[in-house]
Amino acid sequence: VLVLLFLFGYGVQSMFEELLCRGYVMGYFLKEKRPLLAVVINSAFFAFLHIANPHFDWYAAIGLFLFGILMSELRLLSHNIWLSGAVHAAWNFAEGTIFGTVVSGLPNVGLIIKSDNTTTAQMLTGGLFGIERSSVSIIAHLVAVIVLAFVILQRKDRERPDQASSSD
Repeated sequence: VLVLLFLFGYGVQSMFEELLCRGYVMGYFLKEKRPLLAVVINSAFFAFLHIANPHFDWYAAIGLFLFGILMSELRLLSHNIWLSGAVHAAWNFAEGTIFGTVVSGLPNVGLIIKSDNTTTAQMLTGGLFGIERSSVSIIAHLVAVIVLAFVILQRKDRERPDQASSSD
């Protein structure tokens, strides 16, 4: 029962952040036909929302910024925020409830596995802020961001009308 309650709680919390960042902020700039600005501004705002979390630093900001870009790309690909909300909730739920690690500097719950940080190698584990601060996570997010950017650009090229055939 506790696992389901935490799943629901992470779902509500993650969806609130997605509504605010990918819904309202990103939506505003998308309506203005500024997709790149939409992605950058809402991702920076998403990272800024975590600035008061314990152990926040530049590496955490970079990790959160890249996660924000990744969620933005999911919104652009799916044309709604439900997918990014689900992925965000699943990430937080897995991180805190299943694997028992710190979530964005906040204490872990660890209902299934309880993890304790046994190393000072913050670049590897994320240390007291959590895995999203680690170099492993930052690299993985960067690779995913690049791959999804490529997919988005390929899709955009396919959706563009063929300009060569309109020159009769």
